[in-house]
Amino acid sequence: MKLDLYRISRRLTVPVVILIDAALLLAAAPALPPSLTAIAPMPPWFALVAGVGLSVLFNRGRAFIAFASLLAAYAGIEVAGTTGSQSFPVLAVFTAITILVPANILFALLYAERGVYQHRNYR
Repeated sequence: MKLDLYRISRRLTVPVVILIDAALLLAAAPALPPSLTAIAPMPPWFALVAGVGLSVLFNRGRAFIAFASLLAAYAGIEVAGTTGSQSFPVLAVFTAITILVPANILFALLYAERGVYQHRNYR
């Protein structure tokens, strides 16, 4: 088997350039002003809800399971995080997340894709 480094490097060029540009922009960007610090926790919620919505819209069951699991895990850690960083609820939620989220995604990948909503004889 011949290793074609030119072909591999050509495929990796665009992602590497995007990552380098993002790192440079992040390093050069100023911090958020105090008036916008309230929106800092919102991007994960937007991304996860958008992922759940798009997976339902395009009828992708595996993506739905993954995004719904991650959304529930993020919600759980946000709720449990209000009790303190080393409290029992935080440790219990963290333990559940580290076991259940990968297990959910693994089981979703093991079964055939059936979609989010199924109809009789839906093909």
